[in-house]
Amino acid sequence: TTEIYTLSLTRRSSDLYELRVGHPEEAIDDCNSAVRASADPKVKAVAFSEMGLAHLQLGQYEMAAESYRNALRLNPKDEMALLGSGLMALRIGEFKQATEEFSRAANDDPNDVKFLLLAQALRRSGQPAEADRAVVQAQEISMNMNEAQATVANYLALAGMSAAPDLSALQQQTGHIVMLRSIPHKGVELHQQAVQKLRGSRPGAAINQPD
Repeated sequence: TTEIYTLSLTRRSSDLYELRVGHPEEAIDDCNSAVRASADPKVKAVAFSEMGLAHLQLGQYEMAAESYRNALRLNPKDEMALLGSGLMALRIGEFKQATEEFSRAANDDPNDVKFLLLAQALRRSGQPAEADRAVVQAQEISMNMNEAQATVANYLALAGMSAAPDLSALQQQTGHIVMLRSIPHKGVELHQQAVQKLRGSRPGAAINQPD
């Protein structure tokens, strides 16, 4: 079986997704094929969003940013694309764009990781008071703040950025890197259906492809 680099959107456990890393180059080819083959803009948006993740894994940041832009043109509310695009903006110092995109994702469906990412953008843009408020919002809704902080550190690392000192210290204390988790959102069922359609899998089937 060939592992496909993708977000496992057909499996939800405690509102977490796994980021499964296999062969990102093959995933990019698959997503490009899906974009060409599908007339459904939402399916195309999912494909571009997954393509962005694959490019991130390869350290191809400009191509990742382009993939996320394409996804957002097709579906402005695609939350994984909003977060990915926000990370790319944060990486190059476009703090206003990063703040706007993280805010849109957090306002649509609040989540501790989203608010912590927003806090990162606000703090780096010289808005410490607003950043502190975003952290408080994360704390108020978080089920596991340590896990959320470690997840944010991993998102930053995936985008080629160093984690803030407190997040780095947290990772050293836990002694491991927490797997990236995605952001639960109101459109998750739509994304599940879209990825199933994209991969040609049955509901509940693993997102793999035979050799």
